[in-house]
Amino acid sequence: MLSNRLSILIFKVVLPAIIAFGLFFRLQGISSNHSFWSDEAYLATSAKNIVTGKVDLVDQLKKQDYQPLHLLLITTSFKLFGISEWSARLYPAIAGTLGIIFAFLLTRKLSNPVGGLLAAFFMAFSQLNLANSTQAKQYTAIQTGLLIILYSMTVLSEKNQKINWRFHFLITLIATIGSLLHFLGILLWVPYLIFIVLNYHQEMISVLKKPAKLIALFFLLICLSLIINLPLMAKTFFRGQTISEIFFPYNHLVYFFQLFGKQYWLFVLVAIFGWIFIWPSNRFLAISIAGYIAISLYLWTFKHYTHNVRYVVPLFGVIFTFAAAGLGLVYQRNKSKRLSVLLVISFIFLAIVSHKLELQARTFYNPNFDIYGDVQIADYKTTFLLLKQHFPNHQRLAIINDVPFAQNWYLPQKKATAYLTKFTNIPYTSNVDGVITYGRVSDFKKIIKQYPQGLVIIEDWQSFLPESVKIYAKAHLNHEFTVNSLGGTEHDPWPVSIYSWGL
Repeated sequence: MLSNRLSILIFKVVLPAIIAFGLFFRLQGISSNHSFWSDEAYLATSAKNIVTGKVDLVDQLKKQDYQPLHLLLITTSFKLFGISEWSARLYPAIAGTLGIIFAFLLTRKLSNPVGGLLAAFFMAFSQLNLANSTQAKQYTAIQTGLLIILYSMTVLSEKNQKINWRFHFLITLIATIGSLLHFLGILLWVPYLIFIVLNYHQEMISVLKKPAKLIALFFLLICLSLIINLPLMAKTFFRGQTISEIFFPYNHLVYFFQLFGKQYWLFVLVAIFGWIFIWPSNRFLAISIAGYIAISLYLWTFKHYTHNVRYVVPLFGVIFTFAAAGLGLVYQRNKSKRLSVLLVISFIFLAIVSHKLELQARTFYNPNFDIYGDVQIADYKTTFLLLKQHFPNHQRLAIINDVPFAQNWYLPQKKATAYLTKFTNIPYTSNVDGVITYGRVSDFKKIIKQYPQGLVIIEDWQSFLPESVKIYAKAHLNHEFTVNSLGGTEHDPWPVSIYSWGL
């Protein structure tokens, strides 16, 4: 047991300080209104158009059927705090801070206050969490939702605990919110459903014997599935013709071993020990979490079309808390407190020197720190600012881009003349703004002939713009300027160049 003096220090001094600094680090990370990347700009533009009355809210929510609540939260933030990058990123920063609190509560339940304090520390200053809490994306909110659910399940697991419907309602509410934030949030149901089957299978059998209750339950499940758009999720999951195409369309094992076996091996190893320590006292909870981990890793490794780290951000909440629980239990069970403290300090030191923990507040945390290319951290904001300065008559020029999102946010007064993307050979109309999308360099040449003056925006990486178009533009058009990534990320360049013709 902890001494009263140590308990007072944790609860009245250290924990509030960690939460406060965690919030400060996140607010600092959004303070400069740094440039959106494409996905951020896409949702933010929709929210901006709703607030300014250019589009209908219901219509936009239908278009964002896989993340309607995310759009609604950003729209609400714009209405309350004004339209800006800061406003769009505010709720993820707050959600990430709430995750610190629930990481402490969960890990304290699983181990002790020392473990809870370590979990709060890891969550507050994890470079991965800071990077994802300072984007206009929903992944840290889903991570926090997962921690709330796991905490509620630990309360429900306590001996002599009667069925507490308040916590069941809370879990159902949080899982529903997560599912509406993003399709990824459907995974929040996994540990809870496993937990329900393991803990309440007798009650479930009794319900099956009572037709009235069974019909009511069936009706509630149908309503819930429609609310969270489960049919569309199922249709998306089972896309494909063969078993292999349905269940194993991709293979990201290389990135799996790089992320979990190389980048975060220290946290993963200690988290495994934490899970083993917890098994004897809370087997059903341990099985439920193992089920969630297995499904998350399967989807990320074999079903997601990309290996983006942001898709496993919720899983890292589990890794951090279980690593902290493992360290907390080592401290509790080891008679030599000096040795225990030394082990904990050594772990934190190794995490810091491996740069998995960030102890300096920054205006930008690089989301590509663990695996290159998770986010296209190009400085579109500066690019379009310079474009407007260099070409005051830009509204009379043809502008060719590959995707509309950044331009629609930073240059809303000028719609692109055409889009060029390597994913098509047959022209089609963009469902975002009605602009024709082409895919061949021959189409690019025709556009140049059709318009006497114009600009083409070239992203100098493996972007959507066809390589043949980039090669032709660099060989035959005039280079105007290049913007090399966001400030402080010169080692991770994502240059955007402007080329012109007829000027």
